[in-house]
Amino acid sequence: MESDTDSDSEVEERTETTKDHSRRHADISDLIKVSDVKRAFSEVSVDPLRGASDEQLMHVMGANQEWYQHAKDICNVTNLLPPGGLEQLLKLKSSELPKDSQLQCVKDPKRASNYVQAHAYPTQGMIAVPHKPCLLCPDPIGPYEAILRVIVFHPIKKRRDQEFLVLGSQCLTELRDKIQCSKDYFSGEDCSEDPDTCNLQTLEKGPIRPSKSAFFFISNTFYNDMRHPDSIDNSKRFINMVKDMIDTSPRLDHFRPADMASTKFEDIVLRLGYPYLYCHHGNCEHLVIFSDIRMPNVLDSRRRADYPLLTSIWHGKTRRCKVCNLLAPTWVTYDDELAPQCPCFYCNDCFRKLHYTTEGRKVCEFKAFPYHTELCK
Repeated sequence: MESDTDSDSEVEERTETTKDHSRRHADISDLIKVSDVKRAFSEVSVDPLRGASDEQLMHVMGANQEWYQHAKDICNVTNLLPPGGLEQLLKLKSSELPKDSQLQCVKDPKRASNYVQAHAYPTQGMIAVPHKPCLLCPDPIGPYEAILRVIVFHPIKKRRDQEFLVLGSQCLTELRDKIQCSKDYFSGEDCSEDPDTCNLQTLEKGPIRPSKSAFFFISNTFYNDMRHPDSIDNSKRFINMVKDMIDTSPRLDHFRPADMASTKFEDIVLRLGYPYLYCHHGNCEHLVIFSDIRMPNVLDSRRRADYPLLTSIWHGKTRRCKVCNLLAPTWVTYDDELAPQCPCFYCNDCFRKLHYTTEGRKVCEFKAFPYHTELCK
């Protein structure tokens, strides 16, 4: 694959073209190849002295009893706490922190707070998705597996929409199949003439119009999903569009296509904190940010089938029917003569009573589409 054969000069060249962005955004990392991170994880050896007795440690250190006890007292983790313990530490104000500390979170607490708010989860409007970790299961993930945290943004409102944990050994298509978008639930067919032709219950079962074509744009590479026979390589129009601009913008010459289904996350080169692109339905564009790469911990499920794992999802203010103001809407109308706004949202009962006669005829002109509450907020 393209990313597997990247030479050092190509990586350095891409690094050079993006160094100005890194200066402006301190939370964006340098270029990272996920496989290198995974290899570094595998080279971390288990501490052979874990669980060793005091006598064994003294022998390894070549220390006598008095010196060893003195070092043990100094290195005790309780020395990191103030006299009042952890409870007192949590009550400390920024003005009470030591001025001579070398910790960045103490020297610049505002920046540290902003970083936590930007990268911690769930953030405002996001709710954690509960899941029970499976620790003993068939086909477990390896102890040195790379786990990436992926943030997917809303295509229009540019807010966080979903967050996932994915494995470095998984293909990009596995994440693509997990990303939820309201456009997948929008049939595009006006149901106002006969709303009975639209079965609202089908919306609860899953996407009614999933996109056959999609791509991730990561580090100058278009990863295209070509699994479906009718899939279209949408990256071609972008690559062709910039061919005439290469003379004035040499960086555009680095664009290349790749197959999403055969590319694993550990094969790609990326920067943590940098906004990449996921595009489907031709023009529905989601920003995607990789915020973290780490090893599995005790809170992570060991079952490979659990990944990509949805960890949090947007759950803002729920819309209500514009007539009864009680029930969640199941219909949205456009160009509606009876509506106070466009678009306007109705529950099924209010929608039918307001817009149709007892014989089922429309009382005015409007366009109506089914509305999926959970994903169209």
